Amino acid sequence: MKHIYIFNHAKSKGYAFGIGTYIRQLVQMKHYGFAMHVVHLNAEVDEVTVEIKDDVEEILFPKPILIPQDQINYENYHTNVIRILRSYIDNNADNIYHINNVNILSLAKSIKRYLNGKTVLTVHYLQSLFDLNGNIHKLHEIIQSPVNENDPTLYASIRNEIGNTGQMIDLYVDKVISIAHHSFFQNNEIYRIKNNKNVLIYNALCDEQSDHLNKATELKKELGVNCSEKIIIYAGRLDEIKGVQCLLQALSILKSKGVQFHLFIAGNGHFEETIDFVHDLYTNVTFTGFLGKDRLYQLYSIADIGVFPSLYDEFGYVVLEMMMHLLPVVAYRTSGPAEIVEDGHTGLLAGLSLDQPEQTIRSLAEKIEYLLVNPEECRRMGGAGRKRFLKNFSAEIFIEKMIRFYSSL
Repeated sequence: MKHIYIFNHAKSKGYAFGIGTYIRQLVQMKHYGFAMHVVHLNAEVDEVTVEIKDDVEEILFPKPILIPQDQINYENYHTNVIRILRSYIDNNADNIYHINNVNILSLAKSIKRYLNGKTVLTVHYLQSLFDLNGNIHKLHEIIQSPVNENDPTLYASIRNEIGNTGQMIDLYVDKVISIAHHSFFQNNEIYRIKNNKNVLIYNALCDEQSDHLNKATELKKELGVNCSEKIIIYAGRLDEIKGVQCLLQALSILKSKGVQFHLFIAGNGHFEETIDFVHDLYTNVTFTGFLGKDRLYQLYSIADIGVFPSLYDEFGYVVLEMMMHLLPVVAYRTSGPAEIVEDGHTGLLAGLSLDQPEQTIRSLAEKIEYLLVNPEECRRMGGAGRKRFLKNFSAEIFIEKMIRFYSSL
């Protein structure tokens, strides 16, 4: 039997969102002859703790105490974690260590040094691209240009990140999983991955279409929404990179034209920076804060349109959730969303030009307006989106690919 050890940084922002969803999908491999273990680093425990939850072993390592986060020596921390972990595992078993963070070279080094087995890295996102608002061309320019003493500090940080991740992939990782087609080619190019080490396996979700679809009128009344009003939903962090500010500016254009709508914004983040863009939309926007899955899925069930205006997103689980709930999705033609949404069939893709923000916002407004004033197209694209989700992004497809992948190691 193969034992899969999935590493998770419990305090990372990613766990609450995409990486957490990914890990929850992976542990379902317990039903297919794999022994699943989740290793939580920086956990809120006082000592190393082992728990069994739903036939999955969870090993929790406490975060360093009495040390400010920015002063932690993670090389020592990761070395000590792996040394201790070795006493909890059978080092002669058929073990696979699955890392979910590109910025932990020291962890991969320690695994290679102290543990027997294969190491896998899933590249969920590049911090450098978040820092550059998804500008992949700028990233390549920074990587390829010679170091200049007048370079911004950010450039050094980006070169350091790419260099460390490249070293980890080249020396300490047996296989890399890319979660989208653009990521596959991007990772090959940036890190110069060799010898078929890089594998493409799309993310996926369990089909959990809300059973509230037939109760939309009741739910709208409960939420105080006019039953005849068109509902738009955005779900995600309130960050500039997620494009929520672009969305609010686009909707201001539509309101000035007399278009009727109500927007639900489901998510936490930089509220003060976001509220500045609401302006004349106060009666058109509801901020819900972070919602649990059940409540969020209720909102999907009453919405007419899902909008995912991220400027850069390696994949985009939210897009799948929206498609699962029969929503046509409006997104920018960039990175992961452009692969998931079929323009004109399951939703609409707006033009994105980072150096032409006004044009970018107008394009988003035009796509949203088209769906608002064409309800039949809305329903047609929503239905097509659900079919695409079931055919290409269901959990069953993901599990089947992961079974083949783990079994090949």
